[in-house]
Amino acid sequence: EYVGLKEGAEDGCYEVWWYSTKVGVIDLKKKSITMGKGC
Repeated sequence: EYVGLKEGAEDGCYEVWWYSTKVGVIDLKKKSITMGKGC
């Protein structure tokens, strides 16, 4: 089981994982953080 950040396909994009659930996306280029099911 994985908890933490995974680097996404794009530079500066990180996925936030809580066990086997993707709970958010952090986009450093757009300076946006998306949490919840909309990511």
